[in-house]
Amino acid sequence: MRQDHFTEAALPTSLLCVARRPDVIARVRADPRGFLDELVTPAILDEIQNTPELLNYIRSRIDNSPTRRGQWLLTGSQEAPLMQGVAESMAGRATVLQLLPLSTMESLQVALWLSGRFEESVAIGELALALSGRDPKAMGALALTLADWGKAGEADAIYYEMQARARRQYVPPALLAVAASAAAREDEAVRHAFEAYEVRDPNCQNWFSRYSPSAARLYRYARFRELIAQMGRSDWLRAPMPSRSIPGATHAGTTS
Repeated sequence: MRQDHFTEAALPTSLLCVARRPDVIARVRADPRGFLDELVTPAILDEIQNTPELLNYIRSRIDNSPTRRGQWLLTGSQEAPLMQGVAESMAGRATVLQLLPLSTMESLQVALWLSGRFEESVAIGELALALSGRDPKAMGALALTLADWGKAGEADAIYYEMQARARRQYVPPALLAVAASAAAREDEAVRHAFEAYEVRDPNCQNWFSRYSPSAARLYRYARFRELIAQMGRSDWLRAPMPSRSIPGATHAGTTS
């Protein structure tokens, strides 16, 4: 498949973005199976709402290789019709995530993390830290990736750095809670989470959501779950927690 079939992005060669060009959309609709045959997975299919016919073919590939997790990341902007298609076509095969807008680099780092490609995710995450001036959101995401990769000491080092910065300047407590959970520091994670709620940290709505992989470790703590109920989000307690290595697709909203 020629490069001009895809949007330009600094992606590893095995992660491809479907182009938005009308000629590419026409090709997908004419031969969706052939289009997918030429992709190398893990693959990111961007603007999936333009080619919903791909969903059934992706579902077949997932069913044919159920143990291969994290092979498809589907993103789209037209939420209602797309999510209905994902829910119907990918039932039991996909986790749906509602995400705030992310930069290209942040999106890539998260996609690699959720696909279990930790070394590449960490490399992108470290680059994001350098370019962002060590932004707390990038630090929190990197800490979670390191923790899932089994690098507990490095995850703890990031949390320690965030703590030290918080003594000098404001660091959103919701992000401190996430980083503390990555460092397996339950008491501190819960303390930061309650502080985030008390100061009405706007990051709570995204980073504490049951639908966000960033909150998975926090939901292991009973006191954090009590906080979620106190926040009036009992619906998050009833919702299934998305796994990190997901057999299927995601809409970015979704992860595979």
